[in-house]
Amino acid sequence: MGRRMVNGLVYVVRGALAIALFGVVVQMGVALFLRGGVGSSVPGFVRSYELAELENVMDEREVELVEACFSAPDSAGVRRFVGHPSQLKPGSALARAFERAAELQASCAAPSEAAQGQATASSGSGEALPVQAATSFVAGEYEAVGIDLSYVREGYLRAAGSQLAGYACLLALALLLPQRVHRAQVLK
Repeated sequence: MGRRMVNGLVYVVRGALAIALFGVVVQMGVALFLRGGVGSSVPGFVRSYELAELENVMDEREVELVEACFSAPDSAGVRRFVGHPSQLKPGSALARAFERAAELQASCAAPSEAAQGQATASSGSGEALPVQAATSFVAGEYEAVGIDLSYVREGYLRAAGSQLAGYACLLALALLLPQRVHRAQVLK
């Protein structure tokens, strides 16, 4: 391979890596905004009757999954998440079940907003609606059981901010490191 071809390949790879990392950073920023400072669509604590209301709009498989992941109610009627931490992650079966149920419950409560939401969903950004409905539900449950929501949001923002900073550092390395390697090769 000629020197020019290698140099061109280095620039193409560096540019592709920078674009990919930039896309990840943008996507994380959008997710951060949509979640409103709540890290998961699955609540860590939920009142029994609110969970029962959500289960009314879930299918049997989802209800079984939810029941397996939450403790029996305590004396105050609050159920605690006892499932595996991976079930709290966005995109997990449990998170999708909560997102779908919260969106259905919200659409039953406010039909005009549901119609507006369906219009938004048909325009291509419908994935955001269930996430927002579920995180809004989680935030409401945290407040109802006495958890300081500002503490929850601060923890989520710190974790997400650390990830964003890490990706920004990788982006900087992707842009600067090949240039330094290229200069070192030229000096030889």
